[in-house]
Amino acid sequence: MTTFISRRGAALPMVILIITVMTVALAAAYTLNTTEIQIGDDYSEQVAALALAESGRNRYLIDRPALGHPDTTPPALEMDTIPYAGGNAIITLRRVRPQVGQLPPLYLLTSRGVRTGVTRGGMPPAERTVSQYVYWDALPIQLLAGWTSLSGLNKNGTSGIISGVDLNTGAGGCPPALAAVAGVAVPTTPGMTGQTASALGNPPIRLLGNAADTRSAVDIDWAGMLNGTADITYNIVIPGGAWPSFADPNYWPTIRINGNYTLTTSGRGTLVVTGSLTQDNASVWEGIVLVGNTLTSNGNTQVRGATITGLNILLGQTVPVQDVGNGNKTYQVNSCNASRALRTQARLRPIPNTWMDNVASY
Repeated sequence: MTTFISRRGAALPMVILIITVMTVALAAAYTLNTTEIQIGDDYSEQVAALALAESGRNRYLIDRPALGHPDTTPPALEMDTIPYAGGNAIITLRRVRPQVGQLPPLYLLTSRGVRTGVTRGGMPPAERTVSQYVYWDALPIQLLAGWTSLSGLNKNGTSGIISGVDLNTGAGGCPPALAAVAGVAVPTTPGMTGQTASALGNPPIRLLGNAADTRSAVDIDWAGMLNGTADITYNIVIPGGAWPSFADPNYWPTIRINGNYTLTTSGRGTLVVTGSLTQDNASVWEGIVLVGNTLTSNGNTQVRGATITGLNILLGQTVPVQDVGNGNKTYQVNSCNASRALRTQARLRPIPNTWMDNVASY
């Protein structure tokens, strides 16, 4: 006969055990879920901080004068804070090498993106720091010679000079003078003809090679300058705009002239002529002259800066030989005038392959 023994209270420990296991499992799931949310938030905040840092870096490089900084060579240390929705970009520009001869000054640009606002669990705001080496490009056009012609040059008469010896004295806030460059730079054929003794420099006449070598030597985005894709801003476009007054000695505009033009008055700045330019009436231009076709000089004319002609050859066009006529004319390098003419185009330019992420900040 089977005897049943009462086991009162045996179910209670089992219930307690099950509740404990479920509680631990629920707490673990909650902890895991909270951790995943925190990891996701942290990642999102880090990405947002990186976006702030990169936005600040790009804006500073592109829009430095609009941020209140002068359009001149940056000092040894320059700082700024750029506000954004949801955070700031703290910019630090530190010079690591001053200008040495024709080598431009070198800087380290650091941008620290800092998020603002309430964070989860009292965590500190996310930060991300990026850096890049940059240089100050005060003369974005390479000066090969006092006069560079992609189509060749002919000099009539014995008076006047075409010189690559820099007129810049380095005074008055000008950058250091450049070492002497060629007086004339031309393709090997047809070269320079006529009074070749008018060319002075190191060397007096630089032969750039064949047509392909000549195009490679002249590092100018002429097509981009004409179609609007190049990194250049025009103050005046003619026709449409009016020839300016140069009463203000600090006014160095960038002027574009579509078609042919005859220059009869003196001026300064960067003169871009898409067609041919004739220089008459003892006119003097201080700065840069860029001409698509030919430049014909009549009388006692001067350019004190740099002259580059025949640029339409870069577009596949044919340009005849330039003609420098009789008269006491001077075409000579002046790096101070050139840098002043290009001041509105001068800017900090990043050095490729020097971008760094997660730079330590202190």
